Amino acid sequence: ARTSKTAIYRRWPRKATIVMEAFLAAAEPLITPPENLPLRETVIAQMTALAKFFQTTPSGRTITDLIAEAQTDAMLADAIREKWLLPRRKVASAYFQAAREAGELRDDINTSALIDALYGPLYFRLLLGHDVIDKSFIERIVDMAMMGIASDQEKSS
Repeated sequence: ARTSKTAIYRRWPRKATIVMEAFLAAAEPLITPPENLPLRETVIAQMTALAKFFQTTPSGRTITDLIAEAQTDAMLADAIREKWLLPRRKVASAYFQAAREAGELRDDINTSALIDALYGPLYFRLLLGHDVIDKSFIERIVDMAMMGIASDQEKSS
């Protein structure tokens, strides 16, 4: 792009911040859950799209490198939290709150813990690579969580 190294590093002081910006741009479409699907199918579709992005795209595969680098780079760790993690948690929390208001979730569900319960296993497998992240795995995680979060009304349906 005929840009000097100095100009690039003025905007992005470290290589990891450039990679983080590219990752965020590629991942942006994954923020919003699909619409007009029941709760279970929405969560499965969103998690499957996220897993596919992580596993099959060059930008997605960099998340493991970014998380690893963030362990020794406080600025990158802050950037991952502020630009990747917190915005997604905010969207998920609003989605689950709406599901609660629609009677699909119990009133006493802690949405922060629910997000951790659903997405934690995905990141665990992504980071450690000890087993596959496929739709079957995602469905099992969602179904286990749904057994504990569904409202009595939804359980009887």
